[in-house]
Amino acid sequence: MAFTNKINKITVKGFLSSNITEVPNSSYALTFMIKVPRPAQQDRRIIYDEFMVYVCDNKNATNARANLTTGVSVKVTGELRIWHDGSYRICANDIQPIW
Repeated sequence: MAFTNKINKITVKGFLSSNITEVPNSSYALTFMIKVPRPAQQDRRIIYDEFMVYVCDNKNATNARANLTTGVSVKVTGELRIWHDGSYRICANDIQPIW
């Protein structure tokens, strides 16, 4: 499934803060958490926002399994959606590790 709605498109750069977990009853859907640093002023502590990322296409799921582990920097592009439980998730359209 491609997430290409231009109204709620989001691109974030951060790092994995959790392990990759597989979604039950699906052969290639995954979820993981990323931490994204907020812009900060000098001499202040860094604040991170944490997002759940949902991946449901074979290309990105294979890429994530092969290249991503906890602590690796990543760029995620997709749609920011409200999930059925009221939480926010990024439904990923493109995942790129940052080396």
